Amino acid sequence: MNEVKIIDPKEFGLTDENALQVQESFIPVIAERESLTLLYVELLDEEMTPELAKKAGLLRKKFVKNRTGTVKIHKVEKAFALAYGKLCDAFKNKNIVPVELMESRLYELENFYVIQEQLRISELQNVRANEVHQYLLPDNIAEISDELGKMPDFVWNTFIYGMKTNFENYIEEEKQKEVKLIEVKKQAEIEEGKRKLEKTRRFKTSKLSHLIPDYDTIVFAEMSEITFKSLVDAAIELRTLAEKKQKEIEAENANLKLQAEHDKKAQQIELAKIRKVQQEKDAKEKTRLAKLQEIEDAKQTKLQQEKAALEKEIYDRKLAEITAKKQAEEAKQAELNKGDADKKSDLVDDLLQIIDKFKFESAANKAMFIQVRDDITDVIHLIQE
Repeated sequence: MNEVKIIDPKEFGLTDENALQVQESFIPVIAERESLTLLYVELLDEEMTPELAKKAGLLRKKFVKNRTGTVKIHKVEKAFALAYGKLCDAFKNKNIVPVELMESRLYELENFYVIQEQLRISELQNVRANEVHQYLLPDNIAEISDELGKMPDFVWNTFIYGMKTNFENYIEEEKQKEVKLIEVKKQAEIEEGKRKLEKTRRFKTSKLSHLIPDYDTIVFAEMSEITFKSLVDAAIELRTLAEKKQKEIEAENANLKLQAEHDKKAQQIELAKIRKVQQEKDAKEKTRLAKLQEIEDAKQTKLQQEKAALEKEIYDRKLAEITAKKQAEEAKQAELNKGDADKKSDLVDDLLQIIDKFKFESAANKAMFIQVRDDITDVIHLIQE
């Protein structure tokens, strides 16, 4: 059974003798687990069957029993170890506490004069620190040396004199800064007052800007109230005169407008008369030209009809020639090219049908179709060649 040893006690600072009781308590369940592990490995190699499922259930229950047994052993052994540790602590405290008390008292007796000097230095440190604190500047409020109590008196006196002098100089500088700040603030208030006054006066004079010379460059805030009022009154007077002049101009313009309207009406009446005479002349000329156009159209129609009759006669003659040639060609090529001959004959028939299909009434379209008809005739000749 001692061969089942999987944990080295030395890893926890214990010897084999110290750990013997714990090992002897756990070795049985470890050995049992190893035996069950062999059965577990064998079971995994078997084929899945209902019998295997039952074996797995029984083996799992054995593993559960082994695990719960291990937990119980752990609980008992750990409780013993805790009690053992508390007993060790009690023995330690029983001996160490009185020893430490006696050591402390002996240390006080041994270092009595040193401690007294340290107390004197500590008290002097507090007194000097309080005195230094009242002379500290805002930017070094936390800079109080821990060596103040150890300074000789002559060093301390020089040090605190320097601190006091620096502080008084700082207070004087701050007073001067405050005076300057007040002056700057007062000047800023004056400038702000000027800015508001400038804005107010520019608003009051905005509608008079075109009547005030150099309006955009004038600084109204630097003017006295009397000067500003005089400037505004002068601009208002100019505006009054300008308005009066404008009214006179408007009245003059109104008279001129009435006269212009009267002249315009007279011109319109005269133009209406001239237009009427011209319209009558235009109507007569239009009638004359219409009659001339009618005569010309009749001549052109007659010429077109004569031309069409002549072209039809020529066409009929050419068509008769084409038909005769076609019939002769058909007889000639009947045996040699029966398939192509039929197609070419159909093509000629279709083109002839186009010629017979369309009839036009106007002289221009008739002339156009005669040209088309001649072109179709040429195509028919080309097919028959």
